[in-house]
Amino acid sequence: MFDLVDTALKNLVTEIIKKTFPPPKNVIDVDFKAPAKGTDQTGNMRVGLYLYDVREDLTRRASGTMRSTHPRTDKTIEHDPPRYARLSYMATTWASDPGDEHRMLAALQTETSKATTLPVVFPPEMAALDLQVRLTVGTPTTEDRVLTELWSALETPCAPSSTSP
Repeated sequence: MFDLVDTALKNLVTEIIKKTFPPPKNVIDVDFKAPAKGTDQTGNMRVGLYLYDVREDLTRRASGTMRSTHPRTDKTIEHDPPRYARLSYMATTWASDPGDEHRMLAALQTETSKATTLPVVFPPEMAALDLQVRLTVGTPTTEDRVLTELWSALETPCAPSSTSP
């Protein structure tokens, strides 16, 4: 279900940039590629949301059996509790003007920091479980060297970025 989170993040980023920049500068590309040097060939500003770490969120693990109502049949069903993943993304900004890169990153950091959940649209069978996707922004990873190692592994010079576990 990572694709549902990706879609919600893309929508949120697009909304924030459209509020921050007047047209035509608010036309951006959002992708999930590993950071690479430079901007894309379209000339648009770009926000990269690179998923660099996936772990189970053990603080949300539950055991036992859960009961919920099936959305189509209204019958009570039993199932295992959901497993939650902690997805860590690195947000990078790319533009021909470094000032625009910094403004984009600042807007993303400021606006996403205001939210505690990400509005993810779940399919009906999951919506019945009343799941929420928690959002934390700009919190350092448990190991500070992870990000510098990531940039080195990608053979890319460090660029403005923010992390979200």
